[in-house]
Amino acid sequence: MLIPPCLFRRFELACEYLLADNLKLGTPIPLLLLELQAYCADGRINIDNNLVENSIRPLALGRKNYLFAGSHDAAQRIAMMYSFFATCKKNDVNPIQWLKAVLDKIAEHPINRIEELLPGKWCEEEAK
Repeated sequence: MLIPPCLFRRFELACEYLLADNLKLGTPIPLLLLELQAYCADGRINIDNNLVENSIRPLALGRKNYLFAGSHDAAQRIAMMYSFFATCKKNDVNPIQWLKAVLDKIAEHPINRIEELLPGKWCEEEAK
């Protein structure tokens, strides 16, 4: 399916305006036209990337927080906790319950089986 004529005309006018100002956009415009054509032809394609932006927002927030951790070691510990909590979220595990259970068990838990306390394994263990 082709781009609707009214939309294509608006795109042409925008290109003419940009090129009239001597902007060096000659190469990206055909690519943009192809992307616009794909968007108009397939209703499944989203025009924005809000889902991706929302999924990486906690990581970006974490990066800003690491700047104020106080030391490199503290920043690494914060990053590790963010990773644990993101894994909890991915596995539908309540992070507070998981952390409480791990802190209760970790002292007696054998070090060679420490991966059993990770959030992904924990939800399997708790389900049994």
